Amino acid sequence: MIEEAIMSPAKTDPPAVAPRDPMACLFVHISVANLSEIEAAFGAKAREQAFERLLLSVRQTIGQERIEAHRSLGIIEVTMRLSRMPRRKRTAMLAEQIRALALATPLNSDKGPFFVIPAITAIPFLPGRSEREIARLKAYDYADRQRPLAHARTEAASYRADMKSAAELLGQLVNGRAAFAHQAIAGTGQGLPPLYHESLLRTGDDDGAFEACEMAILAVERLDLSFAMDARLAAIAVDRLEHDATLRLGINISARSSSFHRFGRHTMWNRLRDRLKDRPEVACRLTLEITETADFASLEEACEFVAGFRQLGVRIALDDFGTGRRSIEQAARLAVDIIKIDGSFVRHASDVAGAFATFLHLVRLGSSLGATVIVEGIETAQQADMARQAGANGLQGYHLARPILGPRLPGTLQTASILHLDMFRALQSSGNDIAAERSERIGSLAEWDNHARD
Repeated sequence: MIEEAIMSPAKTDPPAVAPRDPMACLFVHISVANLSEIEAAFGAKAREQAFERLLLSVRQTIGQERIEAHRSLGIIEVTMRLSRMPRRKRTAMLAEQIRALALATPLNSDKGPFFVIPAITAIPFLPGRSEREIARLKAYDYADRQRPLAHARTEAASYRADMKSAAELLGQLVNGRAAFAHQAIAGTGQGLPPLYHESLLRTGDDDGAFEACEMAILAVERLDLSFAMDARLAAIAVDRLEHDATLRLGINISARSSSFHRFGRHTMWNRLRDRLKDRPEVACRLTLEITETADFASLEEACEFVAGFRQLGVRIALDDFGTGRRSIEQAARLAVDIIKIDGSFVRHASDVAGAFATFLHLVRLGSSLGATVIVEGIETAQQADMARQAGANGLQGYHLARPILGPRLPGTLQTASILHLDMFRALQSSGNDIAAERSERIGSLAEWDNHARD
C-alpha cells in the first residue's frame, strides 16, 4: 500500500509550525512499502533495483535538498526547508511526484515485472539539531506503526502472479487496448428508461477481441494500486458524460480508493471533485460503485468521500452487497444512494425452497437504509419476477441486457498518467538506467508553486 502519513497537529501533536514560516523545516521518511515482498518474490537483486528506483525518484524530485540513503535498511531520509508554500500543500505535492516517478513503469527481473510502491511520512520541525532528531524519531515511529498495514503478506508465487497481472492490465490501458462494456440497469416499472449503464472494464488485443478482466482488477486491488486507476477511469466516464448529455454511467471503484486524503490533496479524486463542482448537470449522471472485495482503508474517510461526492450530485452505490466485507453498520454510516444485492441471492431464492425469505430480508434491509435497491445477476424471467415481488427498484443481468462494448479508452504515453496526475512526466527508463542514477531532474518546486496557485 502506498501510505502517505503527513502528520497533523490534532493527531500527532508535532511542534507548532507556522504554515509559511520561512525557517520551518520538514523531515521526510521514505521507503519502499513492498520492499520485503519484492525481495521474497523476486530476489535480492530486485530489492536493490527497487531501492535505486525510489532513490532516483527522490533525487529528481528534491534536487539539492538534504538526502541520506540507508540502503541496508531500505530507508531514505530527507531534510528540507519550507519557505516556498504552506507545509501540507508542498508535502502533498512532493509525495505525489515521488510516487509518480517511482511507479511510472514496472521494473523487470528474471522472475517477472514488479512495481515499486513508496511509503512517505513527513514531520515538521523548527531548525535545530535536537528538534530534527525529535522529528526523525516521530517519523520512524509512525512508519513502523504503519508498516503492518502497508501490504498483506502473500506467498511469493502469488505475489509474482499479481504483479504480472497488474503490469499487463496497466500496460493495456497505456496502449489503448481497453474499453468499457456498458450494461443497462433496468427499472422495475413498465416502459421506464434504464436507471443508468454500468461501465465494465474490458481489455483486448490489436485484433479487437475484448474480454472481461476481473482477475487482473483484483490483482491490482490486492497490490493496493487501484486508487488512481479508479479515478482515472472515472475521469474518462466524466469526459463521456460531458460529451453526451443523454448518458448516465456507473463506474466500479475499490473500497481502498474511497478517500480524499490517503494519497495527498492533489490526487485525481480531488481534481475530479473540483471539476464536477462546476458541472452539476454532469455530476448527477455519474454513479460510483464501491466494490465488496477489499476493506476500507478508513471508514471515516470513506464516509467523507461518499458525502463529498453526494453533495455534488454524484450517486454512490455499494456493489455486491451481502457477500463481501460490508457490514450493516458500515452501510448505514456510509448513507449511500444505491445498494446492489449480489446475484447469488436471487439465484439461490429461485433454486432452494425457503431461500426467498433471506432474499426478501436483504432487499427490505437495503430499502430501510434509504437506498435504491438493485438486484444483480438476473438471468431468468422467474428471477426478475422474484426481484420485483421483493420490492427491488432496479434489475441487472443478462436476461434484461447484455453488456455492449463501447469505443476504446484513450491510451496514454505512460503508466504514471494512469496511476498518477497527468501534470507529471513519467520516468521512461529501464532498470539499468535506474541503477546508473541518471541525473536528469523531472519537475521543480517552481512548477509546484505555479500549480498550487492555479
